Amino acid sequence: MEFEINLYQNEEFKIPFHLWITQIGQDIRLEYRDENSIPFITDLLNSFQSIAVPSNSENKLELNGVVSRKIEFKDSKGLTNFLSFLSKVVKMFPDSPFSFQLSPLKEQQSKDTKQYIPHDSIEFKDNVEYFFKFLAENDDEFMWHKSIPITTEDINNLLLSKSSHIAFSAFEFDAKSYQYLVTKCIIKSDLEQNFKKYLEIKDFWSKITKFQWNNNKNLRTYVQEVEGSLQQCNIKSNVTKEIIFNVLISFFFFRYEQIMSQKLFKLALLFTKSFISGSVGNQIYLHSGEKTNSNFAESLIFWSLQNFTSSFSDPRENTMIFSNKLFFTDASMNLLKRFCPAVAETLQSFDTQSLSYAATSVLSFFVETKSDDDIKLLLVTIASCKKPLIFFRVLLCTLLNEVSVLLNETKSTQRQIEPIIDATIQRINMRLFLANAERLFAFMEPLIIKFQE
Repeated sequence: MEFEINLYQNEEFKIPFHLWITQIGQDIRLEYRDENSIPFITDLLNSFQSIAVPSNSENKLELNGVVSRKIEFKDSKGLTNFLSFLSKVVKMFPDSPFSFQLSPLKEQQSKDTKQYIPHDSIEFKDNVEYFFKFLAENDDEFMWHKSIPITTEDINNLLLSKSSHIAFSAFEFDAKSYQYLVTKCIIKSDLEQNFKKYLEIKDFWSKITKFQWNNNKNLRTYVQEVEGSLQQCNIKSNVTKEIIFNVLISFFFFRYEQIMSQKLFKLALLFTKSFISGSVGNQIYLHSGEKTNSNFAESLIFWSLQNFTSSFSDPRENTMIFSNKLFFTDASMNLLKRFCPAVAETLQSFDTQSLSYAATSVLSFFVETKSDDDIKLLLVTIASCKKPLIFFRVLLCTLLNEVSVLLNETKSTQRQIEPIIDATIQRINMRLFLANAERLFAFMEPLIIKFQE
C-alpha cells in the first residue's frame, strides 16, 4: 500500500516521500521512501500511541508516540484510505497494549470512508521470523554512494525535528556547515558562558609556579608529548599550533591530569580544523566567515573536545565506558534474538573478553585509523543522535558483524581480536558502515529496546 505524502520536519519545512505500508509478522511498518523507492525512515505502527487529525488542516494528520510524525497526504482520498486501513488494523488487535484516539474527521470525509476501503488488505501470518540484514558494498539499497550537499539552514531544520536520529552520514558538509553542526550538536551550550569558563581554566594553569612544575612529573611528561605531537603534525602555522597547545594544557588541568594519547591529539586537531580557516596577525578567521581572537577560538575547540570525550570516555582510564556488563545483558540479548537473530548470533560468537575489549577500544581505533572526513562523519552521526549511547552500542554491533566477516575470511582466532578490529576499521567504507548502523538503530529503537544509559 502506497501514499504520496509530505513529511514535516517543522512547521515550515516538509519533504516529499512515498509512504509504504508493509508487514513483518504482526508488526506494521511505515516506510518513508524517496523517489527511487529507497527507505529513508522506518517506523513501527505500534510505536505510536495516538493519532490527531486537525480539524482546520486538510489532508493532514499527526502520529504521536516514541517519535512524532506530521504527515500531509496528496489528497483527501489518500488520508481517508489511510484511516480506513488503520481502523481495520486496530480491530485486528483487540488485546493490544496500545490504543488509537482518532480526532473526528469532517462529515464528508466520514461518509466517504467506506468507499475508499483499500483492496489490498493486510494478511497476518503466525511464526514469521524477524530478520535484519546488513547491507553489502554492492547492495542496491546502499543509498550513500553520492552524498547530498547540506547547508546550515538544512541542518537547523533537521535538528528541530523530533526524530531521535538524523542520518547525517547521507550528507556532504562544507567547512561552514560542519562548524555549525559541531557547535549545535557537540558544544550545545551558551558560547559566551563557555568562553568565561575557559578563560578561568587558562588563567589557572598560566600561573603555576616553578615549584609546581618541578614537582609534577605527569604535567612535564604530558607537555613533552603535546610538543612532540605538534612537531610531527603537518600544521605550519605557529598561531594554530599555539592554540592546540593551550587547549590541550587546559584539558589536562580541567580533567585532572588527563593522559595524553594520539586519539586525544587527533580529536583536538580535527576540532581545530573544524573551526579555524586561517589567521592574520592576532585575528583568527573561522569557517563561518567570522573573525575572532585566539582565546575565543580556543574556547570553541576546548568545549568541543571536552563535551565529546566526556560523553564517551573515562578521563582517567582513557577508554570507552561501555563494558560488556552494560551492553550485553541477558535482557538485551533476548530482545536481539527475537528481533535481530543474525545480530544476536554474531555477538554470541565472541567471548566476554573480546566483547569487553571491543567496547572499550572502538572509538580509539576509529579516530587513530580513519581519515579526517571519515571521523567527521562518525562524530556528527553520534553527536546528533538524541540517544547517543544507544546508537553507539548499535555501532558496536555493526562493527562486530564486520569483524566476524573478516574472521571468517582469514580463519583467524579470537585471540587475534585486536589486530582484527584494527584491520576491519581500516577497510570499512564509513558511509556504508554508518548506513548499516542507522538502519539497525531505526529497526531496533521503535521496538523500545531500552539499554541503560
